[in-house]
Amino acid sequence: MRIAGITLASFLLMSLFTMTMVEAKPQKLAIKKDIKDLKVPLDSKSVKITKIYKSRTLHVGHIVEIQVCAGMEKLYSPDLELYSDRDSIQVTMWGLIIPKTCKTGEFFIAANDPDSISARFSNQNYREPTK
Repeated sequence: MRIAGITLASFLLMSLFTMTMVEAKPQKLAIKKDIKDLKVPLDSKSVKITKIYKSRTLHVGHIVEIQVCAGMEKLYSPDLELYSDRDSIQVTMWGLIIPKTCKTGEFFIAANDPDSISARFSNQNYREPTK
């Protein structure tokens, strides 16, 4: 009886040790990324058009979705200029954009050709309001 207990205990310890050793082996991880999944670090501020929708209410109106990225320094309510073949307007992306993040907003502009719509930062330099 005593030998059976010792044999059983040693068998359990060996199986537990073997299981631990199997789990400790490093696994090969298959890392597969597409080029489109890699993101460029946001070193400088940028503005780009992400989508353009045709307005349902006005014949020549378009709704433009714009993404503004802050880069290394925060942006506080940046002013933008939108241009098209029919119109040029100044808009403001209200709110704080913290460093290395982006914010999107939608704006309305009149355009005959949606491919003619472009966006850029305004040349006006505003300071952050003081407290």
